[in-house]
Parts: sequence; structure tokens; C-alpha cells
Amino acid sequence: MSTVPFLPIKIGNLELKNRFLMSAAVDGMAADPHARAQRYSDLARGGVGLIVAGRVLDKKEEFGRVVDAVHEGGGRIALQILSHMGLGFNPKVDSPAASVVPGESVIFSSYFPYGPHHEATEGEIEEMIAACVNAARLAKSFGVDAVQVHSAHSSALLQFLTPLINQRKDKWGGPVENRVRVHQEVYRAVRAEVGPDMPILIKLGVEDPFPNGLKLAEGVVAARLLAECGYDAIEVSQGLQDFRDPKTMAGTPIRTGAIKVSEEGYFRAWCRDVKKAIDKPAIMTGGIRSYEIVAKILAGGEADMIGMCRPFVREPGLVKRWEEGDRKKATCISCNKCGMGMTKGLPLACYVKEK
Repeated sequence: MSTVPFLPIKIGNLELKNRFLMSAAVDGMAADPHARAQRYSDLARGGVGLIVAGRVLDKKEEFGRVVDAVHEGGGRIALQILSHMGLGFNPKVDSPAASVVPGESVIFSSYFPYGPHHEATEGEIEEMIAACVNAARLAKSFGVDAVQVHSAHSSALLQFLTPLINQRKDKWGGPVENRVRVHQEVYRAVRAEVGPDMPILIKLGVEDPFPNGLKLAEGVVAARLLAECGYDAIEVSQGLQDFRDPKTMAGTPIRTGAIKVSEEGYFRAWCRDVKKAIDKPAIMTGGIRSYEIVAKILAGGEADMIGMCRPFVREPGLVKRWEEGDRKKATCISCNKCGMGMTKGLPLACYVKEK
């Protein structure tokens, strides 16, 4: 079977030891820095080529311990960055957003309740860009190897990209070439902050699950424009999320329940189209669990890297296991208990005991 998954790859000037990426997740472990460093060390020593850490608010000496653990384990680490504006979750705060969304909109019945919001002014958009720069500055102080801009999963930047939310009539709205403008400005500002050598990736939602939302054709155009702008790699994922089926989470990137081999890579077709349109590495995510699928995708040129999250939460040594010849499917059953535990104040971890 193909060994392409274990071949090195470069993102910008950063060389990675293999084609596996740990997709971002907030870990909820800031209160236990020793355990947190051990978790990331396990991932690096377990073979993950690039670990993308979710948003952190730590001080340099705290998250720097994580970065050191990853490097000592032979891995590389990126930090995901995002702004703090958009349709928020705080019912007490009037948040700046791409546009005002009518109360009868489908996203209000399919997502967490939004607080009051208003159309962002030019100054507030500049503050959004500045927030990304500040996050990048913090990431650089930690000593990370790369940063990843978050524009997927209903994030603030994604809200500017989707026409279901962005109804602006100025230079930030209208055709996709305008709706992607804020992403381009974020890239330019972050690049000026981190310098010419640090890779800047983007996690990009390329399609929404709603009528009148972002369609794949425009998502692919956005990906091409962002690659041309300078982003060093694109992780392909979903745009807005639909939570109206909490049992299966079918309208989200974290679909619940055992995933059949035939169902793995539910963003596979999207990533194929993006890869054809860009000259930068394309990263495929979406319920990938089997080595045979990973090998087929990479050997066939459908993607340049494979992103997983929940399987690595359960098995931080999964890549090493596969590389050493045990090619059995990841044992993750996609129950989502790992992330849901954080709503109860628990750290990101697998809470299924059966092997």
C-alpha cells in the first residue's frame, strides 16, 4: 500500500515530516500546564506532522511549554487565530457583524441563539483585522512554527464570506471577490506582523448547508483568490453549521456515530475541487478514519495533507501505529464526548473507555 502519507512536505518554508495534520480544537487545559504539555508531546511523538492548536489566551511562559514539548517530540505546531467579532453568543452584547440578519433567517433556528448585532463599520472591520494581528503577535511570541486563520464553522471571517449573512453594499460585500476582501487584508496585516518566513494557513469553509448560502463554486473561487494572495496552505472545511439535528450533527463537521469507510472524507469532493484551483497545499478533513482512504486520497493527488482531530484525541499515537505497520482503522467512534466534555468544564480528551 502507498507510503505517500509518510513522505515529508513543505508548507511555505516549513518542512513537515509527514502528511498528517491535527485539526484545531480548543483543549480547555490551561489550568493544568503539565498535563497540557504532555498531551501535545504525545501527539508529536505519536507521529502527527503538524499540530494546529485552537485559540489560546495564555502567557508566553505557559503556552511556550507546549511549543517546546512539540518540538522535543519531533513535531511542528501552528496556532489558530481569529477575530472576536461577528454574530456572537452573548445576548448582552451588541456585536458588530457583516450584516444584520433577520430574526426569521434559517440560521437563527439552526444555530446557537445569537445576541443583538449591527452591521460593522469600517472602523470595526479594521478592529477585526487588528485582532487577528494581535493573535498572530502572541503566537509568534510563543515560538510556534505557523499560524492558521480561522474562516470556517460559522466563525466571524466566514460570516463575511457567506452571502447568507453578508448583505453589504460596500467594498466588503456583493460578489465573492469583495466578500473575500477581509481575508486578504487579514493575510497582509498578519504577514507584516510575523515576517516573510512563518507560514500562514487558512481553514476555509467552502460551502454552507443552507439554501442561499455559500455554494462550492464560490468557495473554490475564494480559495483560489486566497492562495494567490499568499496564504501558504488551505484546510478545506464547511462554512456555516446547522445544529437542527443534534443527534447526528449531520449539518456540521463533527458528525456523530460510527463512520463507514464508504462515508469517510465527507468534504472529499470539495477538497478535490479546491486542489485543482490552487498551487498551494490543500488539506482534506471530514471524518477520515482509515489508512486505506488516507493512502488513496494522497496517492491520487486529491489532497496534499490529511487533517483529523477526534481520532488523535483518542489515539495520539495513531500515525506512528500506521507507520509501523498496524493499519487498522482508527478506534474513534465519533461520539463527540471529547468536545462535549468541555461544556462541563472537562478538558479535551476521549471519555470512551472501551477499546
